[in-house]
Amino acid sequence: AVASVLVASFLFSISHYIGTMADQWQWYSFMFRWVAGLLFTVLYFMRGFAITAYTHALYDIWVLV
Repeated sequence: AVASVLVASFLFSISHYIGTMADQWQWYSFMFRWVAGLLFTVLYFMRGFAITAYTHALYDIWVLV
């Protein structure tokens, strides 16, 4: 279970560097997103998908403002 959480968080982080809207790779931002992925995984297990998606959306809005 722990390995799957670590891999899922890694994939969450790396997905931000793929595609036409990809960010430039930086170690700091990769690690920040990896830890965020870990926290989102914990939140998902405790509260479910909707709260996790809402939290991610609120963070995205906060960053844009």
